[in-house]
Amino acid sequence: MATTYTDTEILQAIRAAIKGTADRGVKQISISGRSIASFTFMELIEAEKYFANKIAAAAGHGQAVVAKFRKPG
Repeated sequence: MATTYTDTEILQAIRAAIKGTADRGVKQISISGRSIASFTFMELIEAEKYFANKIAAAAGHGQAVVAKFRKPG
């Protein structure tokens, strides 16, 4: 039986994966049938934006502010 995670738990897992601090359990969390460990960095960034906006909208805060960072050079 699959484990169900809240949007907040998924967002925390995505952020851990982006930081490189995700443990094996976190990496096995699936989004749309794919484990977080199989996401590219850009897919993780897009998923982070999606879940952050979804959580903010559910909390009645409207759209979350999202910053875009580029690698220097």
